[in-house]
Amino acid sequence: MTPDIERPRSGRILSGRSLVLLLFIAAVCIAVPIATDDASADSSGTLGSVTWNYVESTQTLTLSGTGDLELPSERGGPNDYRDLTFQTAVIGDGITSIGDEAFSKCGSLSSVAIPDSVTAIGRYAFEKCTSLHTVTLSDNITAIGTEAFSGCSALRELSIPDSISILWNSVISGCTGLERVRFSSGLKPGEHITWGVCDFNLYEADRTTVVDDRYFDEIRGATFVKSGGIMVRMVPYGADGDAQWTLNNGALVISGTGATADYEADDHPVWWEYRDEIRSLAVLSGITRIGDRALSGLDNLEAVYFGPDIAEIGTENFPVVFYAKNGTTFMDSTATALHGNLFVKTDGKLILTDKQGENGNIGWSYNDGALRVFGTGDIDDYSDPDDQPWGGFRGLITSITIDSGITRIGDFAFYLCGNAGSLSIADTVRSIGSDSLSYTTVLHDLALPNGLTSLGD
Repeated sequence: MTPDIERPRSGRILSGRSLVLLLFIAAVCIAVPIATDDASADSSGTLGSVTWNYVESTQTLTLSGTGDLELPSERGGPNDYRDLTFQTAVIGDGITSIGDEAFSKCGSLSSVAIPDSVTAIGRYAFEKCTSLHTVTLSDNITAIGTEAFSGCSALRELSIPDSISILWNSVISGCTGLERVRFSSGLKPGEHITWGVCDFNLYEADRTTVVDDRYFDEIRGATFVKSGGIMVRMVPYGADGDAQWTLNNGALVISGTGATADYEADDHPVWWEYRDEIRSLAVLSGITRIGDRALSGLDNLEAVYFGPDIAEIGTENFPVVFYAKNGTTFMDSTATALHGNLFVKTDGKLILTDKQGENGNIGWSYNDGALRVFGTGDIDDYSDPDDQPWGGFRGLITSITIDSGITRIGDFAFYLCGNAGSLSIADTVRSIGSDSLSYTTVLHDLALPNGLTSLGD
């Protein structure tokens, strides 16, 4: 039986010879594929002064050019890369900002390299990048927008650089996989936002007190690590040779008796891991020797105190220079020159500073971690905590004593004295002002005076 043959559009039936020829051509086409563009899945585009290239074989998106990376809010345009499947994004040096929604919902993105040229990250920039587990932010970034990393459920660690002074709402909400987050120590004191930076609880070291992440003073310079399924404020501590050390609110306090350990060039003390966070250093009485290289790498010091018992300082310890009171004469980095002295950064220099002062009828002194306030009358109000007489070295204060004769503790008087573990207040104090003791986060020994009649917020 003759098979049915498809009738061509001309209406003519193919002859036997024509049919054989057609079958031969078809066989050749199957045996020798027609040449195609192997890179057809690769693509590229231009967004203003930024060019992007996508390579499917490596699932890599590379962006180059200068200026801002900005995309239209509507997805799917001819130059929109966001619906491509890429695991790695390489942002070229020269791009200065990552705009709103620049990588929003790029679910396959697992790592991104952000160059030092980038100074701002926009709103929702990496929102719901559910595979993103690695991102490094440089110290040149000064702004991170609302929900910039919200919903990045695979993100394990994030360090927000100290160049950031403001964080916006929900910047890490939905980052359920976070095991460690470190907040900028440059966050503005006294500032707050409406909703907070995350939608999960952050806890103090006691594991029960919830940190109010709306207020920058609660999280400023703090590191939280996951422990027992919750994010807990990390207050590192440990032993080093004959010494003990604690690190809290950017202040490294070394106490005990004897010497810290010596270290070789390729070896470091435990606090080396936190060196970028350390802003203050107190070596208290009892410590007689600082071991070789024990304090190397502390490049960001703003206040330093050396106890009276320091007799020897090992080699290669200080990357910073100490100045006499005139601010121009260098001081030797030796135990003889430094012991018993307090240095506070002024105009970019660590300058020898008095350990006592007075303001009207009120005087104060600092020695070996202890701040004593004495005289008669009221301690002043301070609208700006940096105006406190001890504001430049408040991280080095481990105890506070208010002597008899003081009648009032002013607003913000000891605000942010975060390492003060004890506070003794004389019974002559009748009033304590607003926020005068706020964010003394390790305070554990406090007895309010019997005659107290007014207690501020």
